[in-house]
Amino acid sequence: MGGKFFKEENGNNPCRRIPTNRIGEVATIMSPILKRFFQKVSLVTNDGFEEKEDHGDIDFVVLGEGTDSLREFCDENNIQHGSNGPMEHLAFPCTEEEENRCYQIDVIVCGNQQKYDNYVYFYSKPIYFNSVVGQFARSLGYLFSSEGFFLLVTDARKQRRRILLTENIDIGLEVMILDKKRSEQPFKKPKDFAEWICSSPRFFSHGFVNSHNVKSHRDAKRNDFCSMVYDILDETLIAENKSINPGHIDFSENPKLDLNSFLNNERLILGDDVGDRVLRQLEEFEKVKKPLIRGNKIMDLGIPQGHIIGEILQDVAKEFDGREEEDGMEEKIIEYVKEKYQEEIGQ
Repeated sequence: MGGKFFKEENGNNPCRRIPTNRIGEVATIMSPILKRFFQKVSLVTNDGFEEKEDHGDIDFVVLGEGTDSLREFCDENNIQHGSNGPMEHLAFPCTEEEENRCYQIDVIVCGNQQKYDNYVYFYSKPIYFNSVVGQFARSLGYLFSSEGFFLLVTDARKQRRRILLTENIDIGLEVMILDKKRSEQPFKKPKDFAEWICSSPRFFSHGFVNSHNVKSHRDAKRNDFCSMVYDILDETLIAENKSINPGHIDFSENPKLDLNSFLNNERLILGDDVGDRVLRQLEEFEKVKKPLIRGNKIMDLGIPQGHIIGEILQDVAKEFDGREEEDGMEEKIIEYVKEKYQEEIGQ
């Protein structure tokens, strides 16, 4: 089987897997076609792709606004295509000798140079790089992604928010105090890569282990190199440096935080303009009030799940506004709901 985008419900797939020894040939055909519609085109492959016998698809990153023209080209040439977010999928014919068989070509469309650079960067990196650096970022309260480098925030309602620090992910490495030059060199052994992560003064064991993203961690550990990196880092005992690891910004756990203490490192690298912008956004998130009672408590009274729960929560917020500090507040709210919504209970 090839890439899965065109796989039908009955299991049939017009796309076959692409032999590694044909990647260059397919790129030679596809690149000139894509260059008709886009300003820049890059075939992206990561370290170790040549070691695999075949591949489910081929990835190209492109810069420009030529998506509609590409789709028109596909329609005119009877090439099956579809899209998923910024990605265009093509079921491109293999060769004339292999009639009705295709290769899946994925085209990641970027609207500006920085996004183009980011996607080329991410798609060119091996699995272990994006997985482990991503986890290291989460352990420090950041999101390291193809969209940029973000500060993660949890508001009083436990909603996860993110604030863009910079679209330049190289600067994200600086914020995490990771040597960018070292990241551009191949890591031949898992130990070498683990040592690069540990070389950051911001790495600390407890935070790294506790930030495991279960799904991505599980998927990444199917890669032997990546699995060994995680094993090394999970067992590396480095104490937290409180001066540069103040922790996650979580207003649900601590509504009264010294916000400036979270931005010292960011201001040093990104400048005061960015620091001030981020601080203003944090102050807005700080204003979000913790709910006086959660929806599951209302449902426990026998009120069925649905829009009525939201209406009751709004009613409670209005009725008890300013009384957050009173003792036994939850019990008072429950009695209020029981009395006012007798008819809804047990419906």
